[in-house]
Amino acid sequence: MLLVYVAISFGVWNSFEVQPDNPTITDPAASYVLGQGFTSGTWYIQEHDEFWASCVPLQQLLLIPWFKVFGFGCGSVQAIALLYIAVAMVLVWLGVLRSGLIASAGWRLGLVAFFLASDCSLGLAIAGRHEPLCLLIACAAGFALTLHSRWARWGGLAACGMLAPWAGLQLASYFAVTGIGMVFVFQRRYLREVLALAGGGILGSLALLLFYKQMGVWDKFLINISPHTGITAIHTVTTGVEDVRNWGHRLGGLKNVNVLWAIFLSAWVCWANFSDKRAWRIIAFSVGCIIGIPAFLAGIGVFQAYYGCFLLLPLSVCLFTLLSRNARENVLRTRIMVCLLLLSAVMPGSYLWRLAVQGVPSLLSGNNQRIVAFVKNSIHPDDVAFVDRRLWYAAKPLAKETLALFWETHARTSKDRDKVSVVVTLSDSQLLELLPGKWQPTGEFLEVPDFHRFYRISQKEPPQRFTVYRRVDRP
Repeated sequence: MLLVYVAISFGVWNSFEVQPDNPTITDPAASYVLGQGFTSGTWYIQEHDEFWASCVPLQQLLLIPWFKVFGFGCGSVQAIALLYIAVAMVLVWLGVLRSGLIASAGWRLGLVAFFLASDCSLGLAIAGRHEPLCLLIACAAGFALTLHSRWARWGGLAACGMLAPWAGLQLASYFAVTGIGMVFVFQRRYLREVLALAGGGILGSLALLLFYKQMGVWDKFLINISPHTGITAIHTVTTGVEDVRNWGHRLGGLKNVNVLWAIFLSAWVCWANFSDKRAWRIIAFSVGCIIGIPAFLAGIGVFQAYYGCFLLLPLSVCLFTLLSRNARENVLRTRIMVCLLLLSAVMPGSYLWRLAVQGVPSLLSGNNQRIVAFVKNSIHPDDVAFVDRRLWYAAKPLAKETLALFWETHARTSKDRDKVSVVVTLSDSQLLELLPGKWQPTGEFLEVPDFHRFYRISQKEPPQRFTVYRRVDRP
């Protein structure tokens, strides 16, 4: 099943348009491999020649050797994400088996399939972010809980805790809220394990602080992450970025259709098993996940759509644990639940639904080949180029320097603004108004269908039109 999932995901979604955060996360590793140092031209306040500190660095550090072996490209980034997801699912399988939570292989298979068929798994696979790595570390921590040797168990949890601040601040927050929940529900049973995880997290955080302090960019790190966290005291006007922490954005992870469906099914199953005292702790943990994880992550920052996996996975484990224990006691209810679980795989927004509506049409369109040819004709080796995110992978190896995305927020003040010689972006972009000099369109343009929209009301919707502008008075 994992091989089928990986093959379909890599074969189909490899041609899908580059997602918004993909270049920002990938750029430091790409720049390093291309001989430009650990730098990025896609973030708020950092210049292209500064040591990158706009987010936590583990994903980028792992991408560097990966690119050296498998090459640079969107497909390469997606491949490592799929590897993380596949290994994480193996650890989930082994963890619920070793712990005795789900004894039946059929229900374990259903658990993995339910997660992989969700919109969360698709977001992990194509976003190009560090959540797949965070998911892998979280699953490794869950597996470590099942180790018989207490020293191996504590050591494994401490190692996962140390990696968490480097992999993603959201993972460190997730470990904090789930650790508190475990102590509350299971009391002293897992207290030492939670302390080991917390101790590792403290050491990892100190190591991250010292790393960025040594590089002289700790202040830049704090400023860059502040718009996305609850650290409002350090959010300064120098970022040029508005505070994104409105409640609609904060709770975006609850907009995932499969997360909402899992909450509904879990609530039903918990209510049906409430009279069984043996299930009370699992029910309490399920309710704690539903309330605690979104509330905690949203309270300290945001619970965005790509954080939905942090709620869906533990909720699914609890759901399938309760179903597997009571499958024979109420056959009719079990059959209804199986039908509802199967329904989730084809609901609007789910993996299979988006595969049919977005993935396959994008694959058949040949957009990627047209984008590569267009960028090769538009960008020269001596150019400092600003490009739309959808063109970034094609442009990055070609141009002398490549700027994109969040760099636009400080285009008025960046020292690179005078160096920009070509802009390739959507026709309605306002960037040219922020740049010095005289700009003219070259006459080159590319129109590609927009497959990013979830709901295509009409096949006659206007395509995305990318236009090339060159500075005609270069100093």
